[in-house]
Amino acid sequence: MMLYVCTQGARISIHDNQFMVSCPGEVEKSVPLGMTESVEIFGNVQITTQAVSACMYERIPIIYYTYAGKYRGRIVSPGMMKPENIMRQYKFYENNDLRIQFARKIIEAKIHNQLVVLRRYLKDTCTEKIKSNMNQIKYMKKQVEKALTIPQLMGIEGNAARHYFKLLGSIPEEGFSFEHRTRRPPLDPVNAALSTGYSILMSEICGKLEGHGLMAEIGVMHSMSSGRPSLACDLMEEWRPVIVDSTVIGMVLGKELKEEDFVVTKDAVLLGKTGLSKLLRKIQNKMNASCQYLKGTDNMQTFQQALSHQIHDFRIMLESQNLRKYSPVKIR
Repeated sequence: MMLYVCTQGARISIHDNQFMVSCPGEVEKSVPLGMTESVEIFGNVQITTQAVSACMYERIPIIYYTYAGKYRGRIVSPGMMKPENIMRQYKFYENNDLRIQFARKIIEAKIHNQLVVLRRYLKDTCTEKIKSNMNQIKYMKKQVEKALTIPQLMGIEGNAARHYFKLLGSIPEEGFSFEHRTRRPPLDPVNAALSTGYSILMSEICGKLEGHGLMAEIGVMHSMSSGRPSLACDLMEEWRPVIVDSTVIGMVLGKELKEEDFVVTKDAVLLGKTGLSKLLRKIQNKMNASCQYLKGTDNMQTFQQALSHQIHDFRIMLESQNLRKYSPVKIR
């Protein structure tokens, strides 16, 4: 399980192999050290040196976010990354032909999943606006195979995303609808929830990359940049619509997220304490839910297991330099 702490002023300590979480005005809570996969801290939360040391000994990563949900960084135990894997990552990165082929697979799967999510929510609605934007997304999907460079491919992905978010934003009722994707900062409630959800997903993938001895900073599509987990940004693309977008829109339509769950400032709209708690709980439930999207397996797996499976396949692909070893997730 993941230990999420988002109450401002909270303190995390360790006692008798239990994480002790003290929040102002609340009863102290305990979480078994042995059952904790990660400690995820939002904003002004303190963690004692003893608790950090226990995490390092047990190889439990500590992940830091701003209170608004932006990923800041992580503390991990030494020896997680394997030099031979990092050398394979660099070798793959330097092969432009393999990079563009892999990137095409990822972006084609992402656009496919975006179309499926839209069809699920717009199945009873058919207007000229919907037809026009859906046709544009389908057209962009066909253009993926024609892209000859990473920048061309990213341009296609960006155009598809523009039409996708235009339709996704039309699904919620007034008060939660939006025209386009906004970030840094988000300007409406749904975009605020999406941004936080993407940060959590990226952190999940970073942790699983480390668990497989891979370096998150060496990407394929996203260029290497100091401090950016480019490979996590790559591998989360196919999962964005599946895990985050569908969860956030489902919460809005189910009225689980309300206007009072957000904080409106002069420059941005942010998740408040209750909204953040609801979203964290919902995404954790989603990650523990079963799915059957993986090619080559007939067994039901949780989304957590599916993410690990995909990163395992990515590592095998690197070892063999054979693109057939990795099949992006496509929902039905």
